[in-house]
Amino acid sequence: MPTHPYYPPTAEIPNYIPNDKRTFELVSIFALTCSIILTITYTFFVLFTGKTGGFIHLFLEGNDTLNFVTLTATFWKDYALSDPHYLIPNNFVLCMETISALIWGPASFLLAYLTVSDHDLRCPVQGIVSLGQLYGDALYYANAGFESVVFGLEYSRSEGGYLWGYFVFLNAFWVVVPFGRLLWESVVVCARAIGDVKVRDGRVEGIVGI
Repeated sequence: MPTHPYYPPTAEIPNYIPNDKRTFELVSIFALTCSIILTITYTFFVLFTGKTGGFIHLFLEGNDTLNFVTLTATFWKDYALSDPHYLIPNNFVLCMETISALIWGPASFLLAYLTVSDHDLRCPVQGIVSLGQLYGDALYYANAGFESVVFGLEYSRSEGGYLWGYFVFLNAFWVVVPFGRLLWESVVVCARAIGDVKVRDGRVEGIVGI
């Protein structure tokens, strides 16, 4: 008999202690926290990735790296119902989340500051952070897909809320927001700026179509 609710049931999770909070409670706390952060920001799209992204990377993903026993650890235990790699030692997840916590977390807060202060470095930093977010998410999805297709390993529980709600929906934010808005905006603004400099210097007639 498995001693935990995670897939595969044969996975060993030493010293497992069941959560004392239900999924609805944890998701509500997470949503409320993000809403409070968003309420005090100035520009929704950029600061969503900035302040909220920084909060998630530093505190949620940093907590997973350090394995603190806190409310965020409780959230990870519930999220692990869609991907138990956050409870079972896994080199890929550990390295990915450590990089996210140490690099993309502080970088996201830096981006939030550059946005609020209308700094000239906002677009370059925004492009770097967005590409990093997109790359990490792509690797995360690809790793899970590879294990499923090649090895036939399924880690998410069969309930749709865990697979589509946690694994797909929550992680999709790090694809849609960075790529759908921020990365493209950074490329366009930087290209226009370089084009304007070339026009000013008389080297070209400008960049057409951007």
